[in-house]
Amino acid sequence: MPTTLYLSPTASQSAAHAILQARRIQANNPLAPVQFLLPTAEDIALLSARLGNSLGIRLRQFYRLAVAILDQTSWPHHPIGPAATRRLVRDILAGMSENGELTTFGPVWELPGFQQVALEWLREVKTQDIRPQDVAALPAGPGRERDRQLSILYSQYQRRLQQEEQTDADGLLWFCGRKAERVA
Repeated sequence: MPTTLYLSPTASQSAAHAILQARRIQANNPLAPVQFLLPTAEDIALLSARLGNSLGIRLRQFYRLAVAILDQTSWPHHPIGPAATRRLVRDILAGMSENGELTTFGPVWELPGFQQVALEWLREVKTQDIRPQDVAALPAGPGRERDRQLSILYSQYQRRLQQEEQTDADGLLWFCGRKAERVA
């Protein structure tokens, strides 16, 4: 069945527009599958209340899109949880410290605040679709020591996830793409 994407004209009219589209699609086939991609859980609750108990209608949150896509495939995926992600970052930083790879970050790597900042940085670069090899390709030079350390952290982080065939929340669609490349 072909997929059609409808965009809501405005936020204030999004629920009314969604209901109109669902009713139009299901007019000929009351069980036709209709899926909505909404920005927040609050929007999902609002639309769900307005739609009532409609069969064939699924409401999904935009920020969980990658999980929804992977759930529709036959590819097993193993998302790593927040606690395990923090532990992984800490383990990588500890290994980098033991290997003498932490210079400017050496005095602060054990601080929970620094580990959280490093994790947020990893999430941000992944969200921006910046790959580890792109960070590693930054030119070396004076004042770039921090970039070098972050590049090592990022490369090791991705390598460890890939070794275990796991993914973090920010890399779920990367995981999907990697699986598709293997199939092709």
